[in-house]
Amino acid sequence: MDKKGILTIDFTFTVMFILIISLFFLNMGLNNIEISNNLEENIESRMILDKIANSINQVNANGESYSKKITIPSEISNERFEIIVSNRNITIETNNKGSTTIFPILLIDNDEIAIYEKKLFSGRDYLISKNNKSEIKIMEC
Repeated sequence: MDKKGILTIDFTFTVMFILIISLFFLNMGLNNIEISNNLEENIESRMILDKIANSINQVNANGESYSKKITIPSEISNERFEIIVSNRNITIETNNKGSTTIFPILLIDNDEIAIYEKKLFSGRDYLISKNNKSEIKIMEC
């Protein structure tokens, strides 16, 4: 037998085996990075939702004419987003949709008409206030 040919076939199989193992570990590493990025985005979204929920609950718990200003960040992971505040929860509209619960509230618009939900947009400031009828108004500053 020709020993040079056998060495070449062994070398080819070894290189292919190392290449397959390397691709497997590279794929695992990329998946872990993607999971980390999604986790970071979820944490950012959750922190924003909790901040808004705490502000609404704080305004609701205090007496009439109490108000609090909130600033919503412009982006989460380089993407713009919307927040929907309803009578019982707050939902963030991003790639990974999330929500949090608040104490039940009565929402009103600028004309003091009862509404079911209010949309808040990223990168804007809002004033959350409570009137003498225990209704919560969220208006853009």
